[in-house]
Amino acid sequence: MEKKNRKKKRFSLIILLFCLLVGQEQLQAITNVSRSPQWPSWAPRIAVDFNGNVHVVWLELYSSTRGDIFYSFFDVTSRIWSVPFNVSSSGNVISESLWCADVATDSANRVYVTWIEGNRIKLKIKDGTWGGEFLVNSGGVAYESPRLGVSPEGDIFIIWWSHDGAVWSRARVGGVWEETRFISRSGYRSKFPDITVGRNIVGACWMERGPGEYWYQIAYAERSRTRNANWSKPLVVAPSDSDQQHGVVELDSLDRAHIVWTPEISEGIRQVYYASGTINGFTGVTPISSVDNLHYPSIAEAGGNIYPVWQLGSYGNGVGLFYNFRIGNTWRGETFFSGSGGATYCDIAVTLDQSSIYFVWDASGEIFVGSLAASPPPDNKPPVADFSFYPQKGEVPLTVTFDASLSYDPDGVIIEYLWDFGDGTFGLGKIVTHTYYHPGNYSVKLIVIDNKGATGTKVKIVEVIKRNQPPVADFTFSPITGLFPLDVTFDASASYDPDGVIVTYEWSFGDGATANGKIVKHRYSTWGVFNVKLIVYDDNGASATKTKSLEVLRLFQPLNIRWETHRDEGLFLTRYVTDIRWESNPKNDQVISITKIPLASYRVYRKLVGEDDRQFRFIGEVKANIFFFRDPNVCLLYTS
Repeated sequence: MEKKNRKKKRFSLIILLFCLLVGQEQLQAITNVSRSPQWPSWAPRIAVDFNGNVHVVWLELYSSTRGDIFYSFFDVTSRIWSVPFNVSSSGNVISESLWCADVATDSANRVYVTWIEGNRIKLKIKDGTWGGEFLVNSGGVAYESPRLGVSPEGDIFIIWWSHDGAVWSRARVGGVWEETRFISRSGYRSKFPDITVGRNIVGACWMERGPGEYWYQIAYAERSRTRNANWSKPLVVAPSDSDQQHGVVELDSLDRAHIVWTPEISEGIRQVYYASGTINGFTGVTPISSVDNLHYPSIAEAGGNIYPVWQLGSYGNGVGLFYNFRIGNTWRGETFFSGSGGATYCDIAVTLDQSSIYFVWDASGEIFVGSLAASPPPDNKPPVADFSFYPQKGEVPLTVTFDASLSYDPDGVIIEYLWDFGDGTFGLGKIVTHTYYHPGNYSVKLIVIDNKGATGTKVKIVEVIKRNQPPVADFTFSPITGLFPLDVTFDASASYDPDGVIVTYEWSFGDGATANGKIVKHRYSTWGVFNVKLIVYDDNGASATKTKSLEVLRLFQPLNIRWETHRDEGLFLTRYVTDIRWESNPKNDQVISITKIPLASYRVYRKLVGEDDRQFRFIGEVKANIFFFRDPNVCLLYTS
């Protein structure tokens, strides 16, 4: 880590910069987050999540051969730093450089921490609480300086180097771990890598020195974010005849890489350089610092703005941190971060809306965090977030489509759509779908980010209701049978809804007639078997059906009907009489046994030959136990 020849020099040219602040930025309070005077604290790393909370990890060194990785976070709502938490809890964390850990977050505000223990790379994820430990890689010679990049969805990309001069990477995409990859050039000595996750790609840079070469150069490579994508062949960012050290990289929303590094101007004297580009080449190589005894730059990017920081001074007791921000296309100028005296290692992070810039550094055996309060570039209007969704309510499980097409940016373009579905899950994209599995009212938040890093937010409520249980249909009727014409009363009081009320009762009587109501009456004017159907509807529109059969009976004609007509002559009158005889029909006995209504009588009807059946006329009646009837009026003949 270039610990030798750390010469102090005069700083007369920069003393006047110590108390300058850039633009509208204002220094905020500096906090000791390690609070561990019993152990030296080293090499902090910092990340800011989507809600603006700050996460820091560092090495607590118990001895020259033993240490652990600790973590603390700053809650922007309570404005309180958490008590440091031992993430590794092994006592086996150590490396020659003391760069032993890194931290990152995703859009769901999960926290990822990676660290080294000799020749092992480990990982833990905090999703509300800390999960178990992942062994990312092990074997071979000792490892150094792991770096971590995490996509908004939670895909993990880790990079590190081994003491034999090789750079390695491993990724977990879509929850599935890829194989460990050797990504530096074979035969080159490579070290101190950095990694970043962009919109579609992952970028990495490191120091490399070819066979027989004396100077290290900064190399850049990239890969797609898709699973098992291959790394590109490394590209030297800005070839030169000076030793280039400690490159760090960030990708912007257009997947353009921004790299800063420290070329050595003379022994122990360096300068911070910046360049941007792609795997096809880099441009704009620009010195952004004074020429001095400086080390270990870090970089953040937000909305296309670039935020580099570095250490100035001797190892273990530097003058402090300097930074030079590029806002738009303009570098603001080299500036001292007041209160950072004694710093060696440092890192920087910026909130999504660029309103706060956080610095972390080690000094006097402790870890300190300070910040600058800033405003987004004044010429940028924030985007307007809005969205529609369908359905707006429904039963679980409820799948909802969210559409952010109503969002717009008045002076640019929206480059990111971030969704908080209100149930602990998150999404990305202009149009997304999400399924809710539990009832409740969910506050769905959309965050849109424009091409300059400004944000807009919109919150709407999705109502997810308990799954409706359908009603139960049932009914009784009285009488249960009878002779037509038959009046029947139907009663649906036996129907019920287990989680609501029945609001509609619909009847179909099977003879073409219908009705509505809980209790209804209907007359059957003919005989037969009728399928009576009841449909009930509850207050959520669910329905149930019940069908029962009703038989309406009739009496059957007697059997063996026969008649004889006789001539009856008297003194003054001659007439014809007809004697009619019949037998009982056994089917009527069955009807009587069912209805419990006895057969009272037989009725006799008559019509003239040739007349329509509708001309039958009632002519007489006998009791049910009589099977004979005499019709004396068939024809009358009078004589004189």
